[in-house]
Amino acid sequence: MQIPRHWRLNSQRYSLQGVTCPHCAANIFPPREICPYCAAQAETTFRLQPEVKVVAASSRVDRAAAR
Repeated sequence: MQIPRHWRLNSQRYSLQGVTCPHCAANIFPPREICPYCAAQAETTFRLQPEVKVVAASSRVDRAAAR
């Protein structure tokens, strides 16, 4: 990732900011320019509350290093 892009995305990552679609009112996190549900332009920024829970996670296992 390029350094300028990294700094532009800091608020999204560390403040848990997302966007709301004005057409279907879906909250989208991580933020996207286009709503994945109705394909409208998503513009309004919102911030997740501190009590939000992570309900999914993933990890990557390097099989070559595990041997």
